[in-house]
Amino acid sequence: MDHAAYGLAWLVFGLTHSALAGRTWFGRWSRIVYNVIATLQFLAVAALGAKLLGDRAVFVMPELARWSLGVVHLMGWGIVLASARFYDLGRLGGLTQLRHPELAPDEGLRTDGPHARLRHPLYAGAFLILWGAALSPLGLATACWGSLYLLIGTACEEHRLLRRYGEAYAEYRRRVPAFVPWRGLPLPLPPFCPNTSPATKGKGEVIMADGHSTPVLGIIGGSGVYDIDGLTNKEWRRIESPFGATSDEFLFGELNGQKLVFLPRHGRGHRIPPSELNFRANIDAMKRAGVTEILSVSAVGSLKEELPPGTFVIVDQFIDRTFARTKSFFETGLVAHVSMAHPVCGRLGDLVEAAAKEAGIICVRGGTYLVMEGPQFSTQAESNLYRQWGCDVIGMTNMPEAKLAREAEMCYASVAMVTDYDCWHPDHDAVTVDAIVKVLLANADRARSLVKTVAPKVTGRKAPCAKGCHTALDNAIITHGEVRDPAVVGRLDAVAGRVLKG
Repeated sequence: MDHAAYGLAWLVFGLTHSALAGRTWFGRWSRIVYNVIATLQFLAVAALGAKLLGDRAVFVMPELARWSLGVVHLMGWGIVLASARFYDLGRLGGLTQLRHPELAPDEGLRTDGPHARLRHPLYAGAFLILWGAALSPLGLATACWGSLYLLIGTACEEHRLLRRYGEAYAEYRRRVPAFVPWRGLPLPLPPFCPNTSPATKGKGEVIMADGHSTPVLGIIGGSGVYDIDGLTNKEWRRIESPFGATSDEFLFGELNGQKLVFLPRHGRGHRIPPSELNFRANIDAMKRAGVTEILSVSAVGSLKEELPPGTFVIVDQFIDRTFARTKSFFETGLVAHVSMAHPVCGRLGDLVEAAAKEAGIICVRGGTYLVMEGPQFSTQAESNLYRQWGCDVIGMTNMPEAKLAREAEMCYASVAMVTDYDCWHPDHDAVTVDAIVKVLLANADRARSLVKTVAPKVTGRKAPCAKGCHTALDNAIITHGEVRDPAVVGRLDAVAGRVLKG
């Protein structure tokens, strides 16, 4: 009866621990609350075990066996302490999230250090600690119930990682064992934790994310473009990113038999202002979804008389005037510098231009997009200054989006949809809101028509990008391998996995 009660306590601990894992119900305090509850519950379980089984005599065993278990116990602690060096302990404890709530809640997929040999080195050490202390009925019961908890909890953690990282984690799982450095001992997923991922569809079909695979077109829709018409097999899916929450779920579907992924940049219903967009999470999740080419469509104001409302401009240059946004995936611990001399993919721009002509859309090839911080519009003095600089259109969303797409080695093209003239124009103040909304809706319809026309042209490509978009990181990373921050490397498994794993 005592053993059953002790086992029930472990069961309650395990269910609560699993239910709270990864939750963000308490905002920036979520990780700290999770750790406090887990610690208090574990102490309660330990106290109950000591009360029920603590007075039982230790097992009688040869001295050599006792010493051997002691060695196993110490080995377990050694593995745990050695593995802990590769984690951000502030993030694990929740203090980092408390001070910097804008950061992702975890460190991303870890495949370095001890994770190169074992998928779960901390749990492997915990097994040894538990069984090395099995010197009494209490120690043996703790080892049995604790091991069962670790096995089930790890299997569910595998399920979460497969859903979050898709094929990247599936490949890592095939290559690296769970607890024992022996490839012939895979960890099976229980029936309630199926082997699925957001990038998996149908009978094991996986959308690959490398530049040499079949191209997959991703659409980032700006103001007025919140869905894509004509998609079949549609499904909205959440894709998790180590860089935090994306603007919305992603719409997966097929357009004339071609795979397509769509993200409403501001969220459905236009919930998120430009300065609060999580550009890093959006681009990272696009890469995880298997997207190789991004077509960005966004509403802009015109800085030139010859670009009236309703005109589409295929942008080829940017002037970035934003100042409150994180503009790179790379940071202290892993430094990289990519070229932005030609910030968009010329090959993808050619396809968009051809599709626009085919769809009968008024389109201008080439133009400079001035990206302002917003959310306020520019002053008249600023508008005239930007005209003197030679800018063609002005908007708030294409930076750092284009820079991040380049760092992620993805082809990127921008279609700027003119809704009105900026405030430099003498007739600007006479334009009504109704007139602007009318143009905005008409532009959105034309944008959806453009997507339908360009999709088969993009997905018909078989070779890697001749403009070098898919190899942008070949010579960009300058931090030496031995001093790279494992936490940063882990977060970049999708964005820079091609070069970091090579």
